[in-house]
Amino acid sequence: MLLRYLGHACFDVVPAAGPRVLLDPYRSGALGGRISHAPIDVTADIVAITHYHEDHGWYGALPGDPIVVDQPGQVLGVDFRMVWLPHDAHDGCRMGISRMIAFTVDGVSVLHPGDLGRLPTRDELRTLGRVDLLLLPIGGKYTLGTDDAVELMRMLRPRWTVPMHYRSKRVDLDMAPRAAFVARLPSGIDVHGSGSAELDCAAPDCPDGVILLDPAL
Repeated sequence: MLLRYLGHACFDVVPAAGPRVLLDPYRSGALGGRISHAPIDVTADIVAITHYHEDHGWYGALPGDPIVVDQPGQVLGVDFRMVWLPHDAHDGCRMGISRMIAFTVDGVSVLHPGDLGRLPTRDELRTLGRVDLLLLPIGGKYTLGTDDAVELMRMLRPRWTVPMHYRSKRVDLDMAPRAAFVARLPSGIDVHGSGSAELDCAAPDCPDGVILLDPAL
């Protein structure tokens, strides 16, 4: 399975066999121009969406005719597992509700938590099952802050963790940068800066730990 980080909270999951899954596509220029990643040109079979804010659920301009998934169930042979959580610390009264989405391709269980206003409970995590690859929001304010992000990683113990949803050159939002998360990681956790937008989970030399992918767009 190949994972490509396109930008912000958007990922392209390309299995060796089976449908191509796009996660949380943003609108280029969203939020008054504060999301300046280039437009997404991926032709996916499935688009899975955690919530319909324009920096997470903008699928109308995508090429092809993908199936939009926002409910649990099996689509094109892929079983999607979901848990609904508040987007904010006020039970969703300010920013609504978001989904945690888990699915397995090529034997790799992927979790995209969406925007979390609180940490999930152990029972909620059991609904999602084992997590091999965690796509971890880390920027705070709109989702988990650095300390809670580290705690979620500790709760799940994934093989790979890819940080996302943080302030960067192309995301001009009031969030912490990726470096703030890395600085708070406990000792003993391996951090790998790939210099690439891609993680090949099937590669024999694919390292375990926190993988810092650079957005492709």
